Amino acid sequence: MLLHYGAAIGLGVAAGAAFAWLWLLVVPHDIHRRFWSAMSGLTREMLVVDEGGQFLRLYRRLGGLLARYVGRNLGGTLLGCLPMIVLLLTVAPLVFESWEARAPEGASLGRTAYCASPGWCAAFSSLGFDVVESAGAKLGDAPYVVVRPSHGDVNPLWPFLSDIEAAFFLSFILSTIVGLLWPSHKPSLKPATTP
Repeated sequence: MLLHYGAAIGLGVAAGAAFAWLWLLVVPHDIHRRFWSAMSGLTREMLVVDEGGQFLRLYRRLGGLLARYVGRNLGGTLLGCLPMIVLLLTVAPLVFESWEARAPEGASLGRTAYCASPGWCAAFSSLGFDVVESAGAKLGDAPYVVVRPSHGDVNPLWPFLSDIEAAFFLSFILSTIVGLLWPSHKPSLKPATTP
């Protein structure tokens, strides 16, 4: 049991550290400061300009600045997610399936989602659940029910996430935050100015 938790947490920490490292390759710390500084400078210029043509040129520069910043952040996010996706498709299923196979007798009901709408059915199916459509009348007010092996899971996202999956994602999040906040000892990308 502890081995499974240790493996899940270790995988989460590795994925989070890789996310932070790759993110910072694409979006270094000083990018945000430079973006907001340029944004405030452009805004000040826009407030004092009288000519319509010059205002449009400044607005185009603002749009380009914003597009580059958002594009860089999206690129960092996509690149940073690659290690986690690779782990979730290769090593993590071995840990999670081994965990579910060790559920107490009578608890292994399978990973089945009963759903009342095609949207929920598609969502559960994409998450790896075996989907069984069900009439809403059988389920009462609930539009769906998820049944899966239980180890006495206590996380608030049960049954969508088992405790071991929650431990993986929590360790991923914490590792990412620590990695992103870790002080960088790299020199700034801005050239130094002499007084």
